[in-house]
Amino acid sequence: MVKDLKITDLKDDYQPKSAMIIYNSGNNYYLETHRLYKKGDEYKMGSGQPISENAMINIVKSMVRKRQSNYNRNQLFNENLLFVNYEIGEFKVVWYIPSGIRNLMFAKELKLTDCKMQLPGIILKWNGTSLELICFKGNKRPDKKTLLYKAPFYNTTGIGAFCLGTARVNKSVQNINDLMANVESAFFNSLFTDVGDTRTKGDKKKVWIEACEKKRFLLSELVLSPVKLEAFIFNGRNTQW
Repeated sequence: MVKDLKITDLKDDYQPKSAMIIYNSGNNYYLETHRLYKKGDEYKMGSGQPISENAMINIVKSMVRKRQSNYNRNQLFNENLLFVNYEIGEFKVVWYIPSGIRNLMFAKELKLTDCKMQLPGIILKWNGTSLELICFKGNKRPDKKTLLYKAPFYNTTGIGAFCLGTARVNKSVQNINDLMANVESAFFNSLFTDVGDTRTKGDKKKVWIEACEKKRFLLSELVLSPVKLEAFIFNGRNTQW
């Protein structure tokens, strides 16, 4: 079967060579490529040739390798990086922020004052679309023996999933260090609300009122998590918290 195509809005330095058509039935897919033949200002699409599963895998792997090359090019990884994975469907970056003074902003309905306060160490896991958090005490680089604690922040569920709300992460950055900085900025510039089932030993509202007054989050209010670092990195939400 041959079909006439009208090609518009193409840059002068790009010329179409082939088209791909995807067929599906339920969860089953079939892909074909069609060579394009130019005739005047139009292109004709030739008969289809099936694309093998191995060919598709190689195409995707090539794209992943290109992304990995872009991330790695001309940079030294941030010393706080704990883990990075570029595998297909498993993109993941994990790093930590040592205990330090950070600015937090709260929604008006919480009746908490925006302030800078001392926070516990935070481990962040970004998979390209979502952010998970877990905390630790101190400034040392966490390892498999480090005790971890449930993230006490507003906007955070009991399993560490953080809702960014209106904050946005620039997903187009091509540098791991820039990506980490971008995610951190989105987190600390988020407006903390009463979303999530934040875990603290005492009443959540009273704990944060005291934290705002004392300009530091009391480490005694952290709830110990049974999760260890490796489980947080590799299992995340599938782990029993």
